[in-house]
Amino acid sequence: DEALPDGAVVLTVGWSASLARVVASRGDLTLLVVDSHGDGEALVDHAHDASTSAEIVPVEYLAGAVAASDCVVVDVLACGSGEVLVAGGGAVVAACAGRRSLPVTLVAARGTRLPDPLWTAMVAAVRGIDDWRVGIDVVSAREIARVVGPRGTSSDVDDALRAECSAATELLRRSVI
Repeated sequence: DEALPDGAVVLTVGWSASLARVVASRGDLTLLVVDSHGDGEALVDHAHDASTSAEIVPVEYLAGAVAASDCVVVDVLACGSGEVLVAGGGAVVAACAGRRSLPVTLVAARGTRLPDPLWTAMVAAVRGIDDWRVGIDVVSAREIARVVGPRGTSSDVDDALRAECSAATELLRRSVI
């Protein structure tokens, strides 16, 4: 909440649990939501219920939405050393924001920062899907300006993405049960 300036125009992708909480307590933001798997409309409806301005951004208006925004906020699905998994469309939004020098803020909630063995397995599984409709994007940490997480806001992205638990490699074993 404190990471967003007063009256900010915020661009995001799909349903953002973090922004859903923020719009419930602030009415001064404008959300521009790039839809991902139909989740964007739910965030727009939630914002409207909280008397917050919000619109769905069709992909053909993405460059204009980036130009009109003060910041980009993207919730992670999971993150590891140097990369994050985000909702489909997140990689395009981050790349467009980078070209305009618009800062991308990543929200990494508790339980999303994985140790290397688990992260490597998860990313390999996503990249191993032989279908262009995977719907989950891998974004390089180099495209992220700051991370908001349980320890606060940090511009030291590598430190903020550091694993928050030890590797439970038994989760990687295949079992018939």
